[in-house]
Amino acid sequence: MGVEERGKLYIYDVPEGQIEQKVVAFLLSLLKTVSPDRLTQKVRNTPFVLNRDISADKGRMLVAALQKLGASAEFVPHVSEEPSAEQARPRDASGISDYSTTSALKNKPAPPRPKLLTNRNRRPVIILIAILFVFLLSFIIWQNYSLLAPKFFNPKKAQQKIVRSVQDSATYHPLYEKALSVRMVAPQDMYPTFLRQYQLRPDIRFLKAFEIITERFWEFHNKDRQQRTYKIGTVVTNGNELAIPLQKKSRTIAEIKLKLPMTFPSAMSALNECLEIMEDGAQQPKYPLLGKDELLELNKAHRSIHMADPRSIIASLIHLETLWQKTGPQPQILQTTIRAYSMLLMVLFPDRMDYTDNLAAHALTYLAVAKRMDPDLTLTGEEALLSMVMDYTSHANTLLENNPSTVNDLADKIIEAYVKQDLQTLRDLNTKTPKVIGIYLLARLYRKMKLYSEAEKVTANLLDV
Repeated sequence: MGVEERGKLYIYDVPEGQIEQKVVAFLLSLLKTVSPDRLTQKVRNTPFVLNRDISADKGRMLVAALQKLGASAEFVPHVSEEPSAEQARPRDASGISDYSTTSALKNKPAPPRPKLLTNRNRRPVIILIAILFVFLLSFIIWQNYSLLAPKFFNPKKAQQKIVRSVQDSATYHPLYEKALSVRMVAPQDMYPTFLRQYQLRPDIRFLKAFEIITERFWEFHNKDRQQRTYKIGTVVTNGNELAIPLQKKSRTIAEIKLKLPMTFPSAMSALNECLEIMEDGAQQPKYPLLGKDELLELNKAHRSIHMADPRSIIASLIHLETLWQKTGPQPQILQTTIRAYSMLLMVLFPDRMDYTDNLAAHALTYLAVAKRMDPDLTLTGEEALLSMVMDYTSHANTLLENNPSTVNDLADKIIEAYVKQDLQTLRDLNTKTPKVIGIYLLARLYRKMKLYSEAEKVTANLLDV
């Protein structure tokens, strides 16, 4: 049995007047549920679809009847052979669908056809699943790296890459070791490694002083150069303290511990410990007292230092070196040398040669040696000045507060007032007997207190001194 041909029935044009009335009356006889007014309005708004799914016989029969009445109509067969949703719509006895139902279906969108997953659609889904799987697998390996590494990797090579666990605070590592990256350690060590980057570094100037003391120990004790047997090994740290190995003929004989963060008194105590170990119970060498001529030379160097000029200070250091060669390392010579290095640190700004660290290290060395040579020698002023120019101002103030002043020299009083930041005393001392060192330090103190106009007035007096 063949498939019945079906199609749509279009009304293109209906002339006004009697033809319109006849067409409306004809359609009312077929569409009994549609009101005359609504049908009349529809007929006047041509073209329109009278029926979306009607058999070919009935469609052509209605077209012939409408054309006979004077209207323009046409039956258009369906292009696709697939049955449309209109075939399931209930129809009246005449085979013509109710107009209200047809209009409602016209405005209602057809339901979307289900889309089947093709190979083209599956590809993004497969890629996304693969990415999620790789991410999950990587996360599991990262969390269990410390357990999986010994099984799948060579432990020695893994140890070289991971270096060491930094969780254990007792583990030492070289001070100058290149900082570890968080990507090169086990997951449980990442946070401690990250924190290590922000640890305060020890003052390199004190570490240089250890090297100078061991290198020149023979000179301080008036021994032959060939007897230089001491040196500092690789300094290690665990973040809480430094371990400074003292070696003799390439063999570690002692390890000096220094707490971090480093303070001026603790570092000086460690330098003294280093000297004591190297002396190995030997008596301090006795040098003859300075004669009258040597004292005059020492005072001359002292005055050159207080000119507050780098060239005059360097000239005084050369003069002190010559005097050292004649008399040996006398404590008074070391005291003046400490003053010279401290003043050079103060006036040598900006540091064009980047040499101030070495200057400070030499000053620290001479301070430690002078204290060992003559414990009764008063070095409070020199230590306070040195600690202040090295930015250990708290130690400088504490030192002067706990030790009553015993200085008589005007220049020493000026320096002491400057270290205390005593502006009034510094003014009074400059009023009595102006000196270059007094004017220079007063101007520096004015600038430090942001009293720039007063500083300019004071420096104008330098030409009159």
